[in-house]
Amino acid sequence: MPGVESFLDRYIPDGGDTALDVGANRGVWSRYLAERFPTVYAVEPNPALQDALRTLHPHVQVIPNGAWSCAQRRTFTEYAHDANTSAADDWAGIMAGAPAGSFEALCVPIDDMLIEGRVDFIKIDVEAAEVEAVRGAEATILIDRPHLIIEVHTAAAGRELADLFAFWSYTLTMV
Repeated sequence: MPGVESFLDRYIPDGGDTALDVGANRGVWSRYLAERFPTVYAVEPNPALQDALRTLHPHVQVIPNGAWSCAQRRTFTEYAHDANTSAADDWAGIMAGAPAGSFEALCVPIDDMLIEGRVDFIKIDVEAAEVEAVRGAEATILIDRPHLIIEVHTAAAGRELADLFAFWSYTLTMV
């Protein structure tokens, strides 16, 4: 599992119908998930990365939007470490260096994305916008009950997500 944090492997189901890589970036997770799931959606708002994502694997379909709780255009900040972009208003660029530019992209709720099939796994790494992304996936989460891996950037976001998932009767494991 090159490039994917190997300690997370045990939290990923061995298969299912569909996986979402939300905040796909360069597609390391998308490529890995395509070996386990027949359909993978790579959700990535950065136009500079979308063409490369389209050539990763035949099972990977690119959704060229950001994930948010409601449909809206957002300004994404690009950072010196080019693996990071964020649409969060209050993110200080954790381990990403100084702001290096920006771009605008349409963000939509995961629930409104054209995703076919049962969603069995969701990876969310959206650089401090994880609460917004999860709120926009409420129906998908409640109906399909997927396994999730979410990178959480602040203690406040962690508490908010813990409360939300407890309300949804999910069991959380902090890794």
